[in-house]
Amino acid sequence: MNYKETPRVASKEEQEQYATGIKLASDFVDSLHRRGLLPKRWTKVPEPTPLQHETPVVVETFTDQEREALINDGAVLYLPSGETIRGQREAGRQFGYVFNGGERLLDFPARRIEVAIYPDPERFFVPGSFDKTTDKQDDLMAEDAESLRKRLGLEGIGMIRPEASEVTEVMFKHFDETQVRLLGKDYMKQAGGYYPYIRTNTPANKSGSNLASVGCFGADSGPDVDDWNRGPHYVFLATARWVVPQRSR
Repeated sequence: MNYKETPRVASKEEQEQYATGIKLASDFVDSLHRRGLLPKRWTKVPEPTPLQHETPVVVETFTDQEREALINDGAVLYLPSGETIRGQREAGRQFGYVFNGGERLLDFPARRIEVAIYPDPERFFVPGSFDKTTDKQDDLMAEDAESLRKRLGLEGIGMIRPEASEVTEVMFKHFDETQVRLLGKDYMKQAGGYYPYIRTNTPANKSGSNLASVGCFGADSGPDVDDWNRGPHYVFLATARWVVPQRSR
């Protein structure tokens, strides 16, 4: 039985390539290659394997050189001790509001990773990160980290999105030492007149579609721990410059 082959219609791109003769030549070489009629020097060279870039690993502490450079640049360093939000509340720390995040929120301990923050309200946040989606904030954070590395000449530093318990522990430590409320009224200008919040890495629900956010450290109460969807953007919600030590694998 004879079957009539239905010709395939070439795409617009293929038509343009055929018009220049490039596609015809390519098809002819492919045909010879499939039939084993090409000499070895004409056989196709395999595509090169893409270079694999090492992913830096966060480590516990800065070097003395890194500490000195960061402090001279206006940063303040803290080493969280592993506190949880539940433990902070039981110890008498005041919170303005804590959303019902269950064990996922209350019992996740602060990681013992030394952190450098910039208390100056003009430098505390990743530039341009207010009113942006989570993905866009992550892009801006990566750009800001690279800029900081180049400016200070330190390859061993990076930025991460902290856990909620890490933010609250650092906020309380900073207030104990300076009586300054991070994310308090002095930071409202950067948030368009609202009390600011920063997105954390702590999931606020099982799916991870919402993230815990910390902010609004008012004089009459402690900080708020709230949750917002990672997709939308809000005028008062930003990313902090949370600088940590990192090393190549």
